[in-house]
Amino acid sequence: MLENEHVCILIIAQDQWKEKDFERFGNGSLSDFLGQTEHADCDICLTCPVCRSEWEFYDPENLGKYNYLCEYCEIFLPLLKEKQIGDYVLLFSHKIVKPDALKKFTEFTLENKKIKKIYILQHQDWNKRGRLPKPKELLEQITEQEIKQSEFIALLDAEKVEFSVMYEIFKDKYY
Repeated sequence: MLENEHVCILIIAQDQWKEKDFERFGNGSLSDFLGQTEHADCDICLTCPVCRSEWEFYDPENLGKYNYLCEYCEIFLPLLKEKQIGDYVLLFSHKIVKPDALKKFTEFTLENKKIKKIYILQHQDWNKRGRLPKPKELLEQITEQEIKQSEFIALLDAEKVEFSVMYEIFKDKYY
């Protein structure tokens, strides 16, 4: 099964994390924070595990009962894994995050002194014939960009964040 929308997030630790840090930034509160921004008004979206799997974030290395890696996820996973250094949390979703929610997430995450940087890749693509690109075409579309937090927030505010760009976002003071 191929999904049209993808969001991949890699959160890199500043130093070594304790178990509670992994819980905070992993599939716990951070995933809930992102997921509920769009679906908080729908009781079905919040309570049905099958519905939740369509929009909530999950760890692609430890799939839950209702989560799955589509063919594109399997392409994105090694791209992000090669960026890993030290402790990290990796989150995927098959639903694009709205700019205002992504802005809140970026600010919430990078304000924490235990976070060094984050990578964000959003992908949403149909070619002109109405079909999803083949995996090789998909890899050719992805570019990378280093950017400081304030510049990324400005892109979000202007709704100019590009799909198929893997943003490496640093805190302003480290850039």
